[in-house]
Amino acid sequence: MNENINSAYNGKNGFGLLRLSGTRLIYPNFSGRKTDFNAEGDRNFGAAVDPDLAEQLREDGFRVKTLPAYADDPDSTPTDWIKVKVNFNSRIPPKVWLIKVDPDDPDDKEKMVQTKLTEDTIGLIDILARSRAIMHVDMNIRPSRYPDRPNRPGGISCYLDALYVTIVDDPLERKYRNIRMTDESPMPDDDEMPFEE
Repeated sequence: MNENINSAYNGKNGFGLLRLSGTRLIYPNFSGRKTDFNAEGDRNFGAAVDPDLAEQLREDGFRVKTLPAYADDPDSTPTDWIKVKVNFNSRIPPKVWLIKVDPDDPDDKEKMVQTKLTEDTIGLIDILARSRAIMHVDMNIRPSRYPDRPNRPGGISCYLDALYVTIVDDPLERKYRNIRMTDESPMPDDDEMPFEE
């Protein structure tokens, strides 16, 4: 279902930022793992869009796909979505943030913890999506038109510009978060052992 997605899209021809708030990640592959439908190293995901925006995007030349409703869920409806590429080698690499909120007071910004994800850590989102830990997703998408080529018509590719993924903070992690960390071994050296063998 995608009727609760808020969006902002400023225009024809696939230029300008496309902003989605409260969207859903579909087929996330932020780690770039190889699958039957994905080449090794290609990072991408699907972003759900509401029906009105989907129609506008189709008119502007975007490739919008549709997931069918779940057959065993009478309340389920088809979900329109677009594929978004994640390119850290771009001139403008994406900005990706993981937001942890207090389960008892998720709107309290003083209790929120924000962590920037990098090319090495962004694969964590795949794990969070599989475990259904994600509660909210906002993003900016940067459309880019590509020209016709032999044996391939032109079209529009969507690239991630910014992503904010919100999850509920783990109570144990929150409890021990501010304890000083060390790389030292917890076991003493042999010459420091308090007893003899």
